Amino acid sequence: MPIAFHREDDVVHTTAVGVVTESELLEHAERLAGEFGRDPFRAELADLSEARELLLDAEALSRVAEVWRQVEMPAVRAQVAFVAPSREAYGLASTYQILRDSGWVDVRVFRDHYAARQWLDLPEK
Repeated sequence: MPIAFHREDDVVHTTAVGVVTESELLEHAERLAGEFGRDPFRAELADLSEARELLLDAEALSRVAEVWRQVEMPAVRAQVAFVAPSREAYGLASTYQILRDSGWVDVRVFRDHYAARQWLDLPEK
């Protein structure tokens, strides 16, 4: 699967590699939302730097955002930081930011890991 995630304490680290399709992104969102529903996390660091091609459009991103709208709002705010160095990834992540930002989640898009990790208050690696 081109999208994988692992959890370190209360932060989820997501990595997209190669070609990412709408169905793969939806499957990932459903898995991650299910985990969030069982044990909420405070942040997600989503790395798109190894994604070679993103076969997505605004409608696909809207469907993914809808998956998250079905999740019960937690008592605390969550943060999602995208690392999107390419123009294509940055544009898609920015569109998703508009669709997903809500009262309980802040979504931001960054060009590099350092800025994203800093915003999430994560130590440097």
